[in-house]
Amino acid sequence: MRLLCLLAVSLLAGCASPAPVSSVYPPTDPDDVDTSWTPTTGAVMLGRVSGHACSEKYIDRRDPSKTAARRALKEEAAKLGATGIHRVTYVDLGTFGPCRGKQGVEATGIAYRDAD
Repeated sequence: MRLLCLLAVSLLAGCASPAPVSSVYPPTDPDDVDTSWTPTTGAVMLGRVSGHACSEKYIDRRDPSKTAARRALKEEAAKLGATGIHRVTYVDLGTFGPCRGKQGVEATGIAYRDAD
């Protein structure tokens, strides 16, 4: 019985969502965050960030743009105080993602802050 309870608790703990990332740096302007940035000596890695863009309507056959997803990514990185994002990748979102049945694109990268 104890083994069964331990197994159930460990399975449920694996399904827990991660805590939101917070930063000790003041927010930056999203327009100042560079998405083609390469880490420099002394740069501080703030963490992985992601942003997504969804199509306007359920029947809309136009794919949401990577530009809109990149804008959302820059806004998330700016909240952490980032000055650059390294290794930006784009993924088309499926039906059960954050777009709730609509077409979607997600941009993901690693947020950094330049050395002061």
